[in-house]
Formats: sequence, C-alpha cells, structure tokens
Amino acid sequence: MKKVNKYYLLIILWLSVPYLAQSRNMVKDTLDDIALILKRDENKIVLRWAPMSYSLWLNWKNARITVYKKEWSAGGFNPKIKPVLISDTIKVWTKEKYESYVTEHEPDNLVALCGYAIYSPYESIAKGQKPDLNNLADRQKEMQNRFMAVLFAAERSTVAAQSLAMRFEDNDAHINKRIAYTVRVSLPSGKQLSKTIVYDPDDYQEFIPVIKRGIEGENHITLIWDRKKHEKHYSAYWIERSEDGQHFQRLNKLPYIHGTDSKNQKLQGDISYTDSVANYRPYYYRIIGLDAFVGESKPSVPVKLMGRDKTPPPSPSGLKAYMPNEKYMKITWNYDNPTPDFTGFIVKKSYRHDGGFTLSSPILGKDIFEYHDLAQDYFGKNYYEVCAVDTAGNEACSPPIYGLINDTIPPSKPTGLTGSIDSSGIVTLKWSKGPERDIAGYQVYFSNKSDGLFSKITDYPIQDTVFTDTITLHTLTENIYYSIVARDVRDNISPFSDKILIKKPDTIPPSSPVFKDYKVLDKSIVLKWSPSNSKDVVRQELYRRKGEGESVLIASFDPMTGIYKDTLLSASTMYSYHLAAIDDSGLYSYSPSELKIKSPYKLGMKNGALEIKYGKKQTIISYNIETQNENLDYVVIFRSQNGEKYKRWKMSKKTTDKFSDIQDSDKKNRYKAYTYFKNGLKSKLLTYEK
Repeated sequence: MKKVNKYYLLIILWLSVPYLAQSRNMVKDTLDDIALILKRDENKIVLRWAPMSYSLWLNWKNARITVYKKEWSAGGFNPKIKPVLISDTIKVWTKEKYESYVTEHEPDNLVALCGYAIYSPYESIAKGQKPDLNNLADRQKEMQNRFMAVLFAAERSTVAAQSLAMRFEDNDAHINKRIAYTVRVSLPSGKQLSKTIVYDPDDYQEFIPVIKRGIEGENHITLIWDRKKHEKHYSAYWIERSEDGQHFQRLNKLPYIHGTDSKNQKLQGDISYTDSVANYRPYYYRIIGLDAFVGESKPSVPVKLMGRDKTPPPSPSGLKAYMPNEKYMKITWNYDNPTPDFTGFIVKKSYRHDGGFTLSSPILGKDIFEYHDLAQDYFGKNYYEVCAVDTAGNEACSPPIYGLINDTIPPSKPTGLTGSIDSSGIVTLKWSKGPERDIAGYQVYFSNKSDGLFSKITDYPIQDTVFTDTITLHTLTENIYYSIVARDVRDNISPFSDKILIKKPDTIPPSSPVFKDYKVLDKSIVLKWSPSNSKDVVRQELYRRKGEGESVLIASFDPMTGIYKDTLLSASTMYSYHLAAIDDSGLYSYSPSELKIKSPYKLGMKNGALEIKYGKKQTIISYNIETQNENLDYVVIFRSQNGEKYKRWKMSKKTTDKFSDIQDSDKKNRYKAYTYFKNGLKSKLLTYEK
C-alpha cells in the first residue's frame, strides 16, 4: 500500500472533512455498538452496518461477522422458530487482498482509500518519534479522519463496503414476507455485539427528495430542502439543471454534502445549494439523493426558477409637501444619476410616519417631479414618500415627509345625542360618530336651564362616542341639559349639537305645609295653614285622628288652598290634624307636628220636636231630634196619668222613634221627653199637649 500513501492521504482529508460534519453525531468514543439499516433493491434485501465508536473501529479488522434472518407474522415472532444463518463469516479484507484488487482494478480510488485507512502506518507520528500529548492528539485526529473516510467510501462504493465487512445482500429475501435480520459481530476478546432490524413490506416505502422552496436572487438561485426529513435517507446529493424541463445536466462532479457545525449535537435547519446564473433566464432544478447503499433516489419534482434583478435604483431626494391652496397637497422632489433600467416614480401616502404607506399615484414618468394630492379627500396627518422604480419592480423610497394641511373647516354638527340617568345620578350620554377622519374627539357641555349658559365638562377631547357623567340629585333643579361639540386635530370646533333634556330622578320631597291658625265654632272647626312653597306640588291632603284612633284622609286640595272647615265632628271630642304635600314624583312631606283641637261641647245638642196624636182608644207618641247619631246618647219619654207625677215610660237611642199607648177614656195622659247627649248634657224639655 506504500505507493498510494501520499495520494490517498489527500483523498482522506478532502472526503472526510465534510462527511465528518454529517457523521459526527453517529459516532461515540465509548459506545461499542453498531448501526444497522436495510434497503429493498428489486428482489433482494441489502443490509448495511457500521461501528459506532472509534474503539470498535480499531478492532474492526479482526472482527468476525455473521448474518441471520427469521420470518415473522403480523401477530409477532414465534419464539420456537430459531434465526437461520444466511452468510459465511464476513471479515475485513487483508492488506494483500486490497493490494491485489487495487492493482487489478486501478484506479478504484475508494477501495484503495479503505485499504490505506486500515493498514497504512499513521503519519501523525514520525518514525522513531516518541509519543507525547501533542502528537497523541494528532494521531487521534488522523484516526478519526480515516474512520470517517471509510464510512464515506462504504456509502459510495459497493466493493468498498464489502471490503470493510459492512454490507450483505440477501438474494433469497422473499420481499413479500416480513423478515427480521440480525447482524452479529464477534471480537477477538470474545465479546459479541448484535443488532436486529425488521423488514415489513406493508410499511416499506421509498422516500423521494423534495425541494421545499427556491430563492430567486440576483445572478444566483438557492435551492432549499428539509434536512430533518432527508438526512434519514440520504447523505449526499446530485444537483441537476435543465433549460427545457426535459434534458437535465448534473451541476456537481462530486456528491454534494452540506456540512454542519461539528460542535452542534443536533442537525438543524435546511440543506441549501446555490447556483450562479444570468438574470431572467429560467431553469428547471431537481435533486437526486445518494443513500448508504450506493444507490440513487428518483429525482425530485422539478422547480422552475430564475435569477432576478434585486438592486433598486437610487432613491429620490429633496422631498417637499405643502398646500399652495385648500384644493390640493403639492409634493415635489429631485432625482440625480438615474440608472439605465430606471422607469419612473410612484408617490405613497400614510397617516403615520412609521409605516402603512400605500399607493397614492400611478407610475409617473421619468421626467415628472411633482404630484398633486387632492386634500379635500383626506383628513388627519398626511405623510408622503416618493419611490424610484426600475424595470424589475425594485423600489427605492425617500424618507417620509409630513404634509401640513391648511385646514380651517370645522367638523360637522354632531348628531344622534341621547342620554339616560339612573337613580344614583349617573348620566350616560351617547352620540353618532362624525364622518370626518380628522376628528380628535368630542367635548361635553351642560346647563341647568334650556336657555342658560352651557359649561364645559371635559377639558380634553373624548375619542369615544359614549360619556358618563355623575350629578348630585340633592338639588331643587329638576332638569339638566347636555350638548356636545366635535373637535378636529387642528382645533377646529363644530357647532353645538341639538341639546337634550334629562329629567333628574326626584329624591327631595317638597317643603311641608304649616298650620298657622284655627277657630272652634259652635258647629265646626276652621283650620288655616300656609301651603308648601315647592313648585312641583300637585296636591295637599288633610288627615284627622279622633282620640287615639287611626288617622284618616278627610279632604284633598289643590296646591294653593290654605283653609278648611270641618263640620263632621262629635261634641267635646279631641281631634288631631296633620297636612301632607305631594309633588309630581309622588314624594310626600308632612306638617311638622299634629294640631290637636277639642270640638265644641254643645255640638249637636238640639231639642227636637215631640208629637202626640190622641185617638179614642190609642195614643201615638213620636219624636224627631235634629242631631247626628254619634252625638246622641238616648231619649227618655215621661208619662203622667190624671195629673199624677210624671214617670219614666219609654227610652230610645234613636234620633227618630215612635211609640203607642192605650188610651183610657176616663183618663187623659200627658207626655214629655228629654234628650241626653254623649257629652253628658241634657236638652230642654220636649213637651206637647193637645
């Protein structure tokens, strides 16, 4: 192998460095294990395996490897069926076999590379040099590079993989059956390693590469495909390009390996490939994956891409925006050193300076440096930028500039003002939003009188269309009026809205009526008082209580009445009077204290009339007393016979009654009566003679 020393050392370094980035995560310095994968290739199953640690790699050339298989069903493995040996003992080629093969098949660089990596002396320590910390580290690095180089060679050459004892083909595989393969590695130390992999025809599916997206740059195209999905199947790729989508040419002479940071333990992100092209010349691209079995995938679906001009022209300068009158905004600019592909200008507009710019003009000609924006269609803040555009649609925009509008037009009169108030005095006002875009907000005014002066409640514009005010209800004013104005960003103020009336909930009772005089007459009591001076009183009520009884309503009056004559009385009885004033909210106020008066003691004391009708055999005696039943206690009728002394004969508690008496023809009776009242008095004698 001496004749390939220097040449293949360069191959190792060239191949192993990118492949090391791909495989570093698979290799562990201390894990003695193997990785095992399989592939269905037409009517056979191909197995590939490799050591996963450097220590195992150092003993690999002395290992003895055998392959077993066992069929299984969907229900699982049958433990009674033993695996069947399907291979001879597989070993790494000897040094002599490598030299013989390379001599006969020169130039088979990958096979030669494997022989060199396994049997050639390490060159990191010169002959006769004693090992130390520095050259030991160099030797370890050289050993790692050789290991990665043979792993790469095994993926790119079937013979190389077989020479490394890392490949086996089962030509009697029965690819329609489920098969479990086991690879067993026996080391000189007596240690054995094994790994099993299962083949299921129902789950087996070939993965075809997919280009996730293409980036069309200036004079270059970048292809992107997903690393995580593809790395499970492929370690390298062919990149192909076509002008017609039918005839493809390979762009890379060597398999394309997209390296990653070897310090990163997780392969993240995407795989990318960049091709240099002329702008605006379309190409079709596809990729072909190279797997660990020296196989190639079907090509991906082609994507059509082309390079594009991404360089914008110079941006305009000297931008100005102002209103020469109230009809339009005038925007002007300068432009120097236009590029050959420059086509014209566009003006953009926004209502804020930090973005949101939209087209305000069509593409203007190369020689146009002025644009008029009709201001009457826009309100609020106006920011402008002017952009230079080239044939590829690239834009270069000036810094934005503010255009001040000469706005002297106030907003329109606010409409839709409504309001409500609750029992706690919270007023809620609502109104319609004005059509102007430059309205900064609304200000609310109030007054206690319809024709009074309105005072401003809010010192700053309210941006909402709802406002809540809190008012006190403990006032004598029953109504409150509201109106609003709109204010724009330039402090123009609209006319007042139509004012609205809100009636306050009445929580204050009217002032109380007050008794000021009374008179007790023979037959009545006359009361006088001062009515309530509250304007919202709708009626007055007079209540009377007899003795210790309940107060009852005896009369109602209009708000201005101040006198009443009470005639429905009992004699010598204590009465208590009180007044109430009632307002239009139904609130009552009562006189401060009751007025107590005793009725006249002779009230209702009338003599009445006694009538006697004599007959031959019967006399009818009747009476009638003109008084109320409530004043009368009883009536007693006395009788005298033949001039004898009067004696009590009949008694009645009625004001009118009638009696009969048998008349003796020999005797002539006389009658008289007295009325007794509840106040203890007695009427005059009621007499009658015929």
